Amino acid sequence: NRQYFMEHAVSHIPYEFICRIGELSSGSLGTDIMTGFRIAEIMLQEAREYIWILSDQILTGTVPIIIDKVKGGVDFRFVFPENLVPPPGVKPAPGGQRRTLPKVEAVILMTEKEAIFCLPDLNGKIDYAPMIGKDPKFHKWCKDLYLYYWEKAKPAPSPHQALRKTI
Repeated sequence: NRQYFMEHAVSHIPYEFICRIGELSSGSLGTDIMTGFRIAEIMLQEAREYIWILSDQILTGTVPIIIDKVKGGVDFRFVFPENLVPPPGVKPAPGGQRRTLPKVEAVILMTEKEAIFCLPDLNGKIDYAPMIGKDPKFHKWCKDLYLYYWEKAKPAPSPHQALRKTI
């Protein structure tokens, strides 16, 4: 996956994770954005224990899946930028834990089985054609990076409070 890292910005990732970047070598590259979105939907549908997301956007097609999973007891965590405004007509999924960061410069979507990781291109725009992995090293790297950002993030207002701010 050397070419991927030559075409994507890693400078915003903490040095300790850049040093461990080889742990992602077992991951496969998604061919395009739509395939990446479909893989994300399937991952969420198959989640039994947890769904953790770090993203600068809301993947609207996954909201109903997340709502069902949270009702079924799946742990849901979402880290997003402080200034994120939901797309028109989209209400944040109730339940789960939410935190915010001033800026989100990578995407991690993970369940107990699999992880997706996306970086920005060299122009700073996140490339949603993901790296995907089920390998334990790949999964642990993504989980460790997610928890790093989770600890740095601040608790977000409840979805109800956040929605009132956008109206």
